[in-house]
Amino acid sequence: MDAINRSAGIVMPAQPLLDWLRQADPTSAELSLEDLRREPTIYLLPEYASEEEVRAYLKESLQRDL
Repeated sequence: MDAINRSAGIVMPAQPLLDWLRQADPTSAELSLEDLRREPTIYLLPEYASEEEVRAYLKESLQRDL
């Protein structure tokens, strides 16, 4: 079996997302922050030698996707 060195970034929803969701979808009034955090989004990231390289990659990716 081959080994793959990767990092993962986990995106945990925060209160502003829940506030927005409740405004956008009135049926979500009963949702809690705990409900949203039950299954977070996980992104696989390329292998980098330092945390600074990871941050630069994320910053570039976010700017490109906006």
